[in-house]
Amino acid sequence: YAEVEKNKTTVVSFNLLLNDLEGVRAGDLVLIKLDKNGNAKALEQVSSVGDIDHGRYVITYENGTLVGEGEEIKGETPYLIAIGINDQSDFDWDDTPGVIVDPLTLGAPRNDDLDDGGSGGCDAGLGLFGLFALFGAIVMTKGRKSA
Repeated sequence: YAEVEKNKTTVVSFNLLLNDLEGVRAGDLVLIKLDKNGNAKALEQVSSVGDIDHGRYVITYENGTLVGEGEEIKGETPYLIAIGINDQSDFDWDDTPGVIVDPLTLGAPRNDDLDDGGSGGCDAGLGLFGLFALFGAIVMTKGRKSA
């Protein structure tokens, strides 16, 4: 259990193998989550662990070394993704104080979307999910609300 306070950023991290995204530049990855109304929102990828705040994330290797924006994702390599979420914010699906439920998915534009002169992988709303090779995860953090 972790301390989770309303209006304070909680950093949640998880390890992933990104085999389905092998060869994609780290800077092209997009972490998308659904808000309470079911709207897709992209979180902002930052270049330093110290820059993590509500709605921001960073990708590192398992040892904590930052994955550079221009580096390609390697299959069978464990990555750590750390995201910042505020309890009871638009990104938190659970209204219970001290509990964060945050469905999210990590993906990248498909090569054919980038090469055909189409939308370039940038669409709004739920149509966005059709343009991405997706990897899904649900992050859930329960904790005691601080006094």
